[in-house]
Amino acid sequence: MQSLDHGITQSYQSASFDTLDRMLDQALVVANFNLVGKPLSEVQSTIEKDSYGSAPFIKEGCLYAGGLCLEIGTDSRIVKVRTE
Repeated sequence: MQSLDHGITQSYQSASFDTLDRMLDQALVVANFNLVGKPLSEVQSTIEKDSYGSAPFIKEGCLYAGGLCLEIGTDSRIVKVRTE
């Protein structure tokens, strides 16, 4: 039973590492393209696919891409980036 618990723990750790790695990849794209302060339309055309290969989506004031929330301001510009 202990080896089963260890295997499950390893699986969760691996999945967590993969998630953090993809978030870092996406954060580097955001930083390298200096997307904070850019209009939402420009950011959407810059990030057509996120680090998971999915199309970013808008929900509750954020453009979600690769596990990150690119917060959309009242003027439809990206105002900050945070993790979710």
